[in-house]
Amino acid sequence: MFRKNGSNIDGSAVFARLYSGSQAKVTRSTFLENSNFQTFSTLRYYSVGNNILTSLDNNTFALNSTSSVLDFSTSGAKVSNNILWFNSLDNSKAGISYLGSLNQTLRFSYNNFETEVNYGVGNISQDPLFEDINNGDFSLESGSPSIDTGHPDLDQDGETWETDEDDQDSDGTRLDMGSASFNQFENIPPNISL
Repeated sequence: MFRKNGSNIDGSAVFARLYSGSQAKVTRSTFLENSNFQTFSTLRYYSVGNNILTSLDNNTFALNSTSSVLDFSTSGAKVSNNILWFNSLDNSKAGISYLGSLNQTLRFSYNNFETEVNYGVGNISQDPLFEDINNGDFSLESGSPSIDTGHPDLDQDGETWETDEDDQDSDGTRLDMGSASFNQFENIPPNISL
């Protein structure tokens, strides 16, 4: 969990300067209440070179006070199954920024963004129905539109979640969006408290 980090430069929780041939992957992490003292981002991938592999899968970004939650100045990033909700700066909703025409090579798929993203596949913009945001519980409540709507073939091996355990949550169902999967075989949703 990345919580209550502050910075007056870019990347209040994570700043990664990536050189040719490097890889960066952030998975199943929760980013809460991070802030910038200026107008920068919560997570920033900055590339210096080529052939850089970056991915951001199954993370939750909530209550961050930054102008943009994600900032990419790298091409080829894969961003899947994330929830970006209740992030703002000066009462403006925070979204995603990228350098120039890099959105052509950024792969956004099966995310739940509070601000609409008009490219990619399977992205939604619907309240994720966190269990109890006022008490710091960011697990998904039953009926959340982020349950069973993650990427059906996240590992991109050509085999989808129905027959590939790598593309399933721990309960054997299709991947959820966000950092905590919802166990459909328990009557009590998972509890992620701060």
